[in-house]
Amino acid sequence: MEEVLDEGAEVSDAAGAGVMPPLSREIRFEGVDFSHTREQPTLRGVDFALPAGRWYALVGTSGCGKSTTLSLLMRLYDPAKGRVLVDGADVRGYTQASLRAQMGVVLQDSFLFNLSVRENIRYGRLDATDADVEAAARAAEIHEGILALPEGYDTLVGERGGRLSGGQRQRVAVARALVRSPRLLLLDEATSALDPQTEAALNATLQRVARDRTVVSVTHRLDSVLHADRILVFDRGQLLEEGSHVELLARDGLYAQLWHQQHGSAGEVEARLLSRVPIFRRLSAPQVAILARLVATERFAAGELIVREGEPGDRLYIVTQGRVEVVAEGAAGRPRRLAELRDGDYFGEVALLRSAPRTASVRALSPTTALVLARQAFLVLLEANPELRAAFEESMETRKKAEEPVAAA
Repeated sequence: MEEVLDEGAEVSDAAGAGVMPPLSREIRFEGVDFSHTREQPTLRGVDFALPAGRWYALVGTSGCGKSTTLSLLMRLYDPAKGRVLVDGADVRGYTQASLRAQMGVVLQDSFLFNLSVRENIRYGRLDATDADVEAAARAAEIHEGILALPEGYDTLVGERGGRLSGGQRQRVAVARALVRSPRLLLLDEATSALDPQTEAALNATLQRVARDRTVVSVTHRLDSVLHADRILVFDRGQLLEEGSHVELLARDGLYAQLWHQQHGSAGEVEARLLSRVPIFRRLSAPQVAILARLVATERFAAGELIVREGEPGDRLYIVTQGRVEVVAEGAAGRPRRLAELRDGDYFGEVALLRSAPRTASVRALSPTTALVLARQAFLVLLEANPELRAAFEESMETRKKAEEPVAAA
């Protein structure tokens, strides 16, 4: 025990280390090499610059070096070669405490103590007032959920937060990070342990709290990086690609390969089925091919609810195999069957155009496979591709004019 306690830290403050001023310009890695073992390098010659105030995502296969990059930024390790710079100064010239005081960190499995919710949030900044804690909880969008607990903010969370759901634990962790008022928000697989619906909700919260902050996110789930200002793609310790989601898909490199592994390839079948949807009919074949790269494939068991009436709509579905029924709530709460859809049929078209509650529920009648296009990815693509946006708006205008006589009648 004494030998363990006497073991020196791998990273220590240099003599005369100063206090780091607030991050204002950029973070830069300059020719960084690092290895956890002498035999196998973890990072090799990594160079990049991250201007302050934007969202950055580090992605790649397991063991590619993305989490190590985050650890070097937090100065849990020092580079074997090269420098990590903040506003042009080597981080080794500052105290670790002043560097980390500007950071808020949310991990995949954030540890909660068997204390109250209030104390777990305050652990991010021990001198935080109750008002500070509640402001952080509101920002993390868990304030109302905390008030619904048996003793509100004084509710004990249990060992490792066992009395809270996974989503609640992560929101408490986000609040703990935000109570520090961080200039730099670091996310290491912060949502990957959650179910898809909870993950999407927490990602939306993180995007809102990221305003006016620099965010560096490590993830293997590419759905959560669509909004990133820049994505850095790592492979075997090297930085291979940089760019936005749409730019990297168009480059057809490692990122595109990883995307298609998670969402299915964008082939002729996807493009042909998309062309049958009225809002896409006037797009050119190359434009539809670009759009098809965003399509994912999902499978549903017989009897599984795909869409629930009243929930926010954010996806277009095209049935490629199977049967589904569309049902709406009728008089006296009795379900009313509206349609049965088969191969090639689609639903949720309006969800791509605006965020509105679903007007009906959709349930699989048999094992069903569907192509899925998410609204967020679609809007990002339009924003990055002016020609596609113009063609889509023209298609929508043509469709609107065609429907006007019908509406007048």
